[in-house]
Amino acid sequence: RNVSVVDFTYNRPRPNDNDAPAKMADYLNTPYFATDLVHAGGNYMTDSYGNSASSSLVYSENEIPDSEVNAIMEAYYGIDTYHVVDDPNGEYIEHIDCWGKFLSPTKLLLREVPESHSQYDEIEEVVEYFESQVNDFGEPWEMYRVYTPNNQPYTNSLILNEKVFVPIVSSSWDDEALAVYQEALPGYEILPVTGDWLSTDAVHCRAKGIPDLEMLQIFHNPINNQDTPLNEYRVVTIIDDLSETGLVFEELKVFWKNNSMNDYEKASVNKRVIAFFLDMAIGVPLALVLNTILEQFLFNQLVFSITSNLVFSTCYYVIPTFLYGKTIGKKLLGLEVIDFKGEKRNFFQIFFRETIAKFISGVVLFLGYIWFRFQKDHRAWHDLMARTIVVQTYKE
Repeated sequence: RNVSVVDFTYNRPRPNDNDAPAKMADYLNTPYFATDLVHAGGNYMTDSYGNSASSSLVYSENEIPDSEVNAIMEAYYGIDTYHVVDDPNGEYIEHIDCWGKFLSPTKLLLREVPESHSQYDEIEEVVEYFESQVNDFGEPWEMYRVYTPNNQPYTNSLILNEKVFVPIVSSSWDDEALAVYQEALPGYEILPVTGDWLSTDAVHCRAKGIPDLEMLQIFHNPINNQDTPLNEYRVVTIIDDLSETGLVFEELKVFWKNNSMNDYEKASVNKRVIAFFLDMAIGVPLALVLNTILEQFLFNQLVFSITSNLVFSTCYYVIPTFLYGKTIGKKLLGLEVIDFKGEKRNFFQIFFRETIAKFISGVVLFLGYIWFRFQKDHRAWHDLMARTIVVQTYKE
């Protein structure tokens, strides 16, 4: 299981609250990790893709350099980017859930106030900051604003099991706040929750979701609305089987449709085995022809073997994969090799993958090739070594 409970020292003198994470780890039977960092759950939000945010309270409450705070957060919480901004509300609590919330890996909710509000400038500075940042997919955040003229706690909500619990305060702006959530999260049930809420104390302050350790987590890049049709769309998907029951590869499919379609189409996700044998069927005859030519010039068996394999691998695997991300077999099956972090492929990366790394994958009974069947992101040894992943592509 890739699930653990990670704790910090609660920044309030509430020992029972501070002990809750350790008790939850015992209940869930998961590993427990703790730091000496002073922090608060209300001052931490994350998009689950390695981006997190807090107010600068996390710096002022810890008597260590800011860089050490960042290092601890990144080491213990598995994040790549930690956004720390000054609290714009000017309140004693300085918690981020009083003015902002990650709604998804691509969507961000921030409070909005009239220009006459005393904190208008500070809030808009935070908005400008996040507008200048990009999400994990390298795209600008899709920004949503919720109107809080009288400091209503609308951002202090809880997302759980396709439901969103939004605090309401019998205000004329309640309906508008609920509408913003509905627009931002279509498919979710938006549930208004009444209570003795304060601007600094609402749903997110008092409740937290508990992970289902048997769930199937699916992560994929967003496909944004397109003004003009494209020939194909790339969906990079990671399916995490937390229960470790095992995935039925033949049943991994992408279901999709556009605005003009009534029914979903489907595309199979995993075709690597078929593509492998297609490349073998096409490549072996070509390799035999190449060997016939080279043996006329190379008489040393070792030199012949190395040269033959190197020339064939470069011509059939390296160059097409570097230029197009696919061999003939992968092209026929709609597969593509991409960089694991989404960066541009480089020649040395692909050359290493298709020669040295593949040799290592196949040297012991092709164990490195078979390995992808047991990896949650279906990466063979040569993918792991070259920092690549094979993804499914399909045309509209």
